Amino acid sequence: MVFLLEVIRVIARHVFTTKRVSTADSLYGAVCIYLLTGVFFAHTYFLINLIAPNSYGCSTSLCAGHLDSAFQNGVDIYYSFVTLTTMGYGDVVPLSPFAGMIAVLEAIIGQMYVAIVVARLVGLYLLEAEQKETRS
Repeated sequence: MVFLLEVIRVIARHVFTTKRVSTADSLYGAVCIYLLTGVFFAHTYFLINLIAPNSYGCSTSLCAGHLDSAFQNGVDIYYSFVTLTTMGYGDVVPLSPFAGMIAVLEAIIGQMYVAIVVARLVGLYLLEAEQKETRS
């Protein structure tokens, strides 16, 4: 988890602070950060369920009755990305207050990140278009 946080930090610093990054590089970096954030939270959910069993409930055949083994088989990644994108199917749900708090944090980060990245990319695009216009 620490490794994932460090990779996210390095990519974010490169994407959001470097002035000489092309729009395509910014887009690829932004997508990487979003995906790595989902994987980070998946590991967090796995760790929460490992430390405090029955922190999550599952009402679908994804879990096959045993959420502990399902989290080992990728349901944690599924739940993380459903939460990050705020789709919220409701088939896997947090049962403990701490698990719910982490899920809400992920949903807020997911929505704020998308809003910030779209605003930055639009700004970069407009800046590049303006610079091309002044050169012509």
